Amino acid sequence: MSVPSAASVFTGLLLLQLHEIRDEVGEFAPKLLRTSIPQESIGSLIGPGGKTIRRLEEETGASIDIQEDGSVKIPESAVR
Repeated sequence: MSVPSAASVFTGLLLLQLHEIRDEVGEFAPKLLRTSIPQESIGSLIGPGGKTIRRLEEETGASIDIQEDGSVKIPESAVR
C-alpha cells in the first residue's frame, strides 16, 4: 500500500469542501499568469548576476518564478 502524496491529499480535501468544481476563481483570489520561454532564453531573463530579474521584481513588486524547463509564473497583480 502506497502513501498518497501531499498534493493528492490536499486536492481530496478541497473536493470535500467544494460541492462542485468552479471554472473560475473568486474575484479576490490570487491568480498566476503562466508562460514558457525557450530554455536558452532563461539566462537573458535572469541577466548577469540576476540583475535583470531583480530589477523586474523591484519595479513590479512581483516574485517571478522561473523553472529550468522555461516555465515562468508571475502574479497577475504585477501585470499592468
